[in-house]
Amino acid sequence: MGLKDHYARWSIGRQLQVYFIVSCFSISLILVIITRFQLEWLRDKILNNSSQALEENLIMQLQDLGVMKARYIEAELSNYIYYTRIIELADRLLHGCDSPGHLIDCDGLLWYDQIQEDTEVYSEGAVFQPYQWTYYIDYIITLDSPMDKIYPYIYSSDYLRIYQGFEYLEYVHYYPGCQMPISDYSPLVREWYYEAAGDFGKTIITEPYKDIITSEWVISISTTMPNDTNNIGYGGAVACDITLSTLYPKISSVQIQKTGFILLVSAGGMILSMPDSWKPIITELTIRIFDEEYTGITEDEWNIIKNLTSGSRHDFVDINGTEIIMIKQDISPKTNLNDSTHFLFLCIEKSELLDSIDKTKSDFSKIYTKLFLIALSVAAIVLIVVIIMIYFVTRESGKQLLKVEKLFRKIIRQCLFAKMTKGIYFNKLDENSKGIETLIKVCKEKVQRIKDKERKYKYYNWNVTRPGDFMLYHNWKNSLYPQNEYNGKEMKWRWSLQNLKNVFGY
Repeated sequence: MGLKDHYARWSIGRQLQVYFIVSCFSISLILVIITRFQLEWLRDKILNNSSQALEENLIMQLQDLGVMKARYIEAELSNYIYYTRIIELADRLLHGCDSPGHLIDCDGLLWYDQIQEDTEVYSEGAVFQPYQWTYYIDYIITLDSPMDKIYPYIYSSDYLRIYQGFEYLEYVHYYPGCQMPISDYSPLVREWYYEAAGDFGKTIITEPYKDIITSEWVISISTTMPNDTNNIGYGGAVACDITLSTLYPKISSVQIQKTGFILLVSAGGMILSMPDSWKPIITELTIRIFDEEYTGITEDEWNIIKNLTSGSRHDFVDINGTEIIMIKQDISPKTNLNDSTHFLFLCIEKSELLDSIDKTKSDFSKIYTKLFLIALSVAAIVLIVVIIMIYFVTRESGKQLLKVEKLFRKIIRQCLFAKMTKGIYFNKLDENSKGIETLIKVCKEKVQRIKDKERKYKYYNWNVTRPGDFMLYHNWKNSLYPQNEYNGKEMKWRWSLQNLKNVFGY
């Protein structure tokens, strides 16, 4: 006997309970499965969008930081440029280029060879010239001597040295005063001098180089100094030196993620600040950003990077095999320079971005699991509550339907007799008719129709049993005798009701 047969033997009340419970469980299971798929879709959608949003947000933050740092460095360089121009203006005034008379203070000058070795003099500047002394040199130097009174007041620790170089006899007046290590030093062959001389009236920012006195890496900011009142003759140049060690803290003061760094690169590609992983073993080497053996960037790639618009992104793989995301910012000090003097690059390892994305995915996966467990718990609780409610509701209905079932079972058991409805009463059903009034009414109508059929066939004089007409018996046996020795079918309540319907015509 299969499960279906066992189910058919149960009471209607229990069948209803099982039916509703299984239906609720199936619906709940379907809803849980749908919820799971919805949560998975939502997870994938959020993770994809969050990954893109996280990357875009990081790039936007790097761009904003780059703009801020670039403006800061521009302001610093602009201050250095204004400072150089102030020195140049003061020197012009002292030489009489911009005044009707000369401002002369002949207290004497300090020559470089009068200063002790490894000593710097901050009370006045020093003078160096490689040629034999002449009265004209003394005259020119005397004109410049009042700068010694100005130097201590305008000097700042941001500067390594400030100085003036003159074309005539190639002499140099510099502050702080110290010995000159090169006896044939000439300003004419120095970048700060010949670049300014080649672009009269402009302010020049040189590429980084090593200072001959201190061996520190510096950049020089210089401008031309005319030698007449019409500002058309070139007399020399004024310059100041800024060490890279002074610039670097101003550049690298911001921490970018864990391993991010900032590159400051000159227009010529010279690196002013770099990460430790790029620094050469020989510290005296000058590194350009397109030195592939140190940076991993080729010259062709550098030309592409250099021509990117400010705020653009560029990805590359450095010499260590690390994928780098780079944001470029142009630096153009507010001077008469039209082109960018430097480039600022904000760099971050791509793995850090991927780690952030992976962490976001991991965190959301945990949230997704919690949400699914919550949904599953809610579904389970609702299912249990519904099952309990179904049980209590159908238990009473089952008792009522059991009485209906017993009533019709009695009719079926009496189907071999002439009066099948003998002893059928609705008293108990009427007493328990709450909620099933319509069903009881239909049952009464059904029983009444059976009684009407019995009265209709009364003239056959059946007495206590059915007539012996074989054809009539054979025609009705499958309908009225579902549970007898002539029919192998087992009695089922659903079939019995249907058979009665077939017999009695509705």
